Amino acid sequence: MSGALNAAFGIFEKEVKNLTLDEIKARLQNVHGGSARCPAHEDKSNSLSVTEGKNGRVLLKCHAGCTTEEICGALGITVADLFSEPLKKEEKPRKEKREFVAKYDYTDENGAFLYRKTRYRTESGGKTFVWSHKDGKEMKIGRGGAEPVLYNLWEAADKPELYMVEGEKDVETLRRMGLTAVSVPDGAASKWHGNFTAALESKRVTIIEDNDEPGKAFAERAAQALFGHAAEVKILDLTQEWTDLKPHGDISDVVDMEGSKKDVLRRLEALQITTPVYTPHNTEAAQDAAQSPEDAAEEDAAEDAFFECFRPLSDFDEREAAWLIPGWVPKGQITLLAADGGTGKTTLWCNIVAALSSGRKSLLDTADTDRKPLSVAFLTTEDSVRQKLKRKLREAGADQTKVLTPDFLADKEGLLRDFKFGTHKMASFIRRFRPALCVFDPVQGFIPPEINMGSRNAMRDCMAPLISLGEEYGTTFLIICHTNKRKGASGRDRIADTADLWDIARSVLMMGYTEEAGVRYLDLPDNVIEILPHYDDPETFIFFPDGLPTKTELESGLKKYQQSHGIQSTAHQLRHAYASMLHSADIDVKDAQYLLGHSTVAMTQDIYTDLEDKRKQQVHNKVNRYVKRSRKLSKVLSESDKY
Repeated sequence: MSGALNAAFGIFEKEVKNLTLDEIKARLQNVHGGSARCPAHEDKSNSLSVTEGKNGRVLLKCHAGCTTEEICGALGITVADLFSEPLKKEEKPRKEKREFVAKYDYTDENGAFLYRKTRYRTESGGKTFVWSHKDGKEMKIGRGGAEPVLYNLWEAADKPELYMVEGEKDVETLRRMGLTAVSVPDGAASKWHGNFTAALESKRVTIIEDNDEPGKAFAERAAQALFGHAAEVKILDLTQEWTDLKPHGDISDVVDMEGSKKDVLRRLEALQITTPVYTPHNTEAAQDAAQSPEDAAEEDAAEDAFFECFRPLSDFDEREAAWLIPGWVPKGQITLLAADGGTGKTTLWCNIVAALSSGRKSLLDTADTDRKPLSVAFLTTEDSVRQKLKRKLREAGADQTKVLTPDFLADKEGLLRDFKFGTHKMASFIRRFRPALCVFDPVQGFIPPEINMGSRNAMRDCMAPLISLGEEYGTTFLIICHTNKRKGASGRDRIADTADLWDIARSVLMMGYTEEAGVRYLDLPDNVIEILPHYDDPETFIFFPDGLPTKTELESGLKKYQQSHGIQSTAHQLRHAYASMLHSADIDVKDAQYLLGHSTVAMTQDIYTDLEDKRKQQVHNKVNRYVKRSRKLSKVLSESDKY
């Protein structure tokens, strides 16, 4: 820490000695009781405990794994300054040796690595933890600014029922018993985050509390946060089944004490069954008692309106899938167009807008497509309407009288500021103008500021109203978004910031460059393939201009197929193999000429002659091998006769 920075924080290195607890707290940020933000790492959850020990010593404990030396260094002091009186030489603390115990990798719900927590055992028998994250190819201390997540989140993502414990060790203990479990990053001291609740939404969660006051307090705090979001919450008190469980004991201690995982599992399930469902101390009965008759009547009316939303399936109309652009963009639904920057997203959607507004065919339409001019709305926060997009749409042939777009320059009062997904203004806009197509470019420009795109289900809730608006008014929504740089990832994982967009979209179009310079592709993932109508022209290809692929397109497709199936053969070798099959099947040479596409019979006969020569050579080789084996055998037999 520089001298200027020291001075800014009131730290003078030569004068700092023997600081009290209050003096240490004065140097820390966000102090609440005995906790504060650790200055040695990017701390957002008060992971530093600050208490007073024996002889007036100030005790600093970072639950994220920072050492006392690292914390003191960040404060511009030494470890000796934590003592109220100067230490004798023999009393000066030394850094304890530590022994590696285990490592726990934290991932997102898709299994992508976020950061690692390493557990160590100290000489004195205690435990300490160190956080680390990847920075390129290197591992560095701390979480790297990543958001705290539940441990074992990827396994729990698709499980309807699971256990919650305080630590990673207990998670692994339950996993070895065949149970699914999660834990919080910093034990009982963990701050509860909204993404924890979102990850456990609609699940049956059983919290196993540790046998101490911090453990019981954490279980209560977690249950309160999950109440009303999880399908069911229970808190298990292990001492109800294991009365001799030691103080601070947990489920791992129970397994060590019991010895038999089978017995532990049986007794744990019995305890889970007999434990009542969690209800906050402020019960619904108490809330109802406190309600006024007017409030109760209003609540009943709201409940009745809610129940009216449910109808028998027989009341619904059965509808066939309708298409704005056949096979690509379903009518009245959400379509996602995702690609890297500079790939041509804007060019493609401008072509679509121009075609719809003018009644012409787009690049994606079939030859028999026939449509009338339609109204279109394009909503963008990225490009200048007057300087760039207007020119692009004009060059693409758009009927600009049928294209509606907001005038951000004229909006001096900020009326368009809250024109976002899920807002009243967005619904009013669709209701008023009822465009056939509404383009959002990019998606980030229309997300409310309070919505975190990375939070599970946040985007789904934000964009769900578009589905209702599309069904009611026939508006189709085309959402443009960027892809990330993750190599080898699936299409779902390449959608920038959130997978919710993929989940809510009815159709997803992926654009990109092939390995051939200048050649681009437009891909239809499985969710679109499933709803494609049956293509009734087996003589042509669907996704090539004029129904026929070019030589380059065929070679590119063959190369990708070979790579995905581990085939090493060249196109020439495959063609030769096909000729061999025809010859083996005794196909007439004229028929073979037609199937092979040769201009003359002589060309086909040349190949067949070559095949005949090879077959003859193969026969000769077999005979030679047999003769050699026979001679060797005769020699062996003749030698054996001597004995």
